[in-house]
Amino acid sequence: KIASEIATVPTLKIVGKPDVSVVAFTSDKFNVYSLSDALKARGWALNALQFPECVHLCVTRLHTEAGVADKFVRDVREATEIILRDPEAAGGGSAAVYGMAASIPDRSIVSELTAVYLDSLYASKADISR
Repeated sequence: KIASEIATVPTLKIVGKPDVSVVAFTSDKFNVYSLSDALKARGWALNALQFPECVHLCVTRLHTEAGVADKFVRDVREATEIILRDPEAAGGGSAAVYGMAASIPDRSIVSELTAVYLDSLYASKADISR
């Protein structure tokens, strides 16, 4: 149901064939990562992908509860309409990060940059009181 409804949203296209529980989609009219950010602000958790640039929803049991799929599709439609009205305003957040990462010509440095970033998350301050 989610995939067939998203396929009817103007400017969105389903990526692949969602046979089971993952629905991936993209847009050739705006940065799809900005849609992911807009949906995150509404409480949805999508995963950003590259090559092709798209996002996907992992459909879980929660999504099968009454009204949840309809709410998700409604939020996708509303967020898409907002972005289409002002595509330039939707370029920050993960849209900027994933867009930049996808444009790096030397793909070998992406894993190195990722490792440095993850290391910085786990860095701790030295105990200088000893």
